[in-house]
Amino acid sequence: MKLLLKAQNLWLENKDGIVFKNFNIEIFKGELIWLEGSVASGKSMLLETLTFKRKPSKGSIASQEKFPLFNRSSSLLSDETVKDNLRLVMKDDSSFDNTFGLSEMLKNMNLFAIRGRKAGDLSSGEKELLKLATYLALSAELIFFDEPLAALDEEGRKTFIREASKKNKEGSALFLTSFMPCPDSLRSSARKLILKDGYANEE
Repeated sequence: MKLLLKAQNLWLENKDGIVFKNFNIEIFKGELIWLEGSVASGKSMLLETLTFKRKPSKGSIASQEKFPLFNRSSSLLSDETVKDNLRLVMKDDSSFDNTFGLSEMLKNMNLFAIRGRKAGDLSSGEKELLKLATYLALSAELIFFDEPLAALDEEGRKTFIREASKKNKEGSALFLTSFMPCPDSLRSSARKLILKDGYANEE
């Protein structure tokens, strides 16, 4: 199985103290990882570190490339339509035409009915689903999602979990964080970690 990323003995400290310590992980192609942790437990800073957006206090990360990270800073093209926001992500990925296609992705994410509306005119929940869809449309071998469920209602959460599971089964590794426990639908396939008091322990 292809190794995508390896982190060894990662520590991160800031003015408030130690955020996380002695974090070790190997992420392989096709894996699904669910990291649970309370608010302010350090999940976001850990993912920023794993995606080279934040430098660790010590430790090392080996990765052949920088993988995409969905987080609260992820944005849309407000003046473009829902459809065009997705099209711009998918246009250079010929493999996607053979698997989902633009229309199918819109339908799967419950965005087809609003495909002609500008992203800036959407509700907060619709914007969040569209942002998530633009990341699920990427052809990256590994995608990080920081708190993808936090801004969604129950129906939106079910939609994202379903489509993320499909993406994973097609071969992409996914690393998701949440303040919520791993959903039952993913429990059999996911590696489950809990971040607490600076330590990440596998269930």
